[in-house]
Amino acid sequence: MTTDEPAARPAQQRKAAHLQLDDPEARLAAFERQFGEYGGVNASIEVSTTFTVLEADTLPQIFTGQKGPDTAHGGCYLYGRSFNPTVRYLGRQLAALEGGEAAYCCASGMSAIAATLLALCSSGDHIVCSNAVYGGTFALMKDFLPSKCGIHTIFVPISDLSAVAAAVTDRTRVIYTETLSNPTLVVADIPGLAAIAHIIGGAVCAADGNFVNSLMDLHMGPLMLLGPTMDPKVASELSLRIPHLSLRVREHSARALFYAERLQALGAKVVYPGLPSHPQHALLQRLANPGYGFGGMLTVELPNLERAKLFMERLQNKHGFGLMAVSLGYFDTLMSASAASTSSELSDAELARAGISGGLVRLSVGLTGSQAQRWAQLEESYRHVAGVPLSVKPAFKAVQVTRTQGGGLKRTPSWHSFGTLDDTDTEEDADGTSVLTTEAAALLGTPSVKVRQLNSGAEIIYRRLLPQAPVAGAAAANSAAAATSAIAAGRGPSVQPPSRQGSGPQLSVAVAPTPATSGAQ
Repeated sequence: MTTDEPAARPAQQRKAAHLQLDDPEARLAAFERQFGEYGGVNASIEVSTTFTVLEADTLPQIFTGQKGPDTAHGGCYLYGRSFNPTVRYLGRQLAALEGGEAAYCCASGMSAIAATLLALCSSGDHIVCSNAVYGGTFALMKDFLPSKCGIHTIFVPISDLSAVAAAVTDRTRVIYTETLSNPTLVVADIPGLAAIAHIIGGAVCAADGNFVNSLMDLHMGPLMLLGPTMDPKVASELSLRIPHLSLRVREHSARALFYAERLQALGAKVVYPGLPSHPQHALLQRLANPGYGFGGMLTVELPNLERAKLFMERLQNKHGFGLMAVSLGYFDTLMSASAASTSSELSDAELARAGISGGLVRLSVGLTGSQAQRWAQLEESYRHVAGVPLSVKPAFKAVQVTRTQGGGLKRTPSWHSFGTLDDTDTEEDADGTSVLTTEAAALLGTPSVKVRQLNSGAEIIYRRLLPQAPVAGAAAANSAAAATSAIAAGRGPSVQPPSRQGSGPQLSVAVAPTPATSGAQ
């Protein structure tokens, strides 16, 4: 369990050498790899809570800090709440990626943030924070820390360095920012902020890793005393994914840029740091590691929260484009309306100052499906929702019904729809006279209003949400055609049908503001 100094020196030299490399992928490749206990190509998973020693004198030395987990201090572990070999190895991998000396992996992002702030601040101290950060972080600084710890925060636009500098007081201990703000994707000028931080007294992450070690102090270390320890099995799973992280980041970034450019071409209000229209595009080009793109996060702004919900619902339930869920960096696309979810801790005034509107949809772009397939789904959903005036409300609840191999019927989750009056599509039959339609209507429990039969054998069934005004005689049979003619004549909203690439039906939108679909209902 001990290592003499001459043997330890080459390892230290290798460590210093990998930190001198500029590219994170190269640093990781040059990083000193850890193998399994019995020669396994993967590092071992250590699930023990407590660790034994060979000599009784070793335990007091661990408690006083004379011995520790690094080889220079004997390679001794004490308790899972402090250092665990598996979790520590993941931390060293992440430190190599970031070009840092040390890192510690916690059970959650909030535990890492809270522990860091508690280590740096005491009662009466002050934090300067970006006004657009994750909602949990905002609540921690705005509500929890002042109330429970007497630590106060001022929130400022992080892109305005003069505002940041002006907010600093003699009690300021932390300038806090997200590299790209969540969800508005404002790029922080890290060198500029660091210059201000150095003026007021130093930096958080010391080159020798002392700050990380201080978090584990037996008397004052927040991580040691509060115990937000990552599970070793989780750490092992994450560790195995680190070597191919760079490949995934490149693909996330490439797809996000592809979608952002095309959404912008449709006239969408899209924010993505890879677009030249982004205010800090040039800054991120200067700061980012070359070759990895601009990240997998983008936002699309719809007119209001209701339209944002319709957009996400259609993407998920009609197309299977992604999932309505919070968090970032999944293999499937994750979608959320930030104002009503991850930023719901902010008041209306705070949301406005942060630039988070009710219609802002955050997309964490995934990797599944072909790029062409996913773009066709995204385009269709955006056109369908964004191309209809706000006075028009969804008139239908739609659901897709398919026949299973066993002969039964299966339905997908339903979605709100403005409907379709496109009866000229030769690939679909809108009469709704098949046997499947009859069974499907029974499955849904209510008579269907309109059915679109798909080439796959599935059907999309529309049920009217709002009561339809009585229409007499031939006008009832011709109402759809009349509405379509009115759109073609320029007397109502119209959206051109999108490309029919990819899976799933591509519906064009042509809705006349009849009593059935009017906002007055």
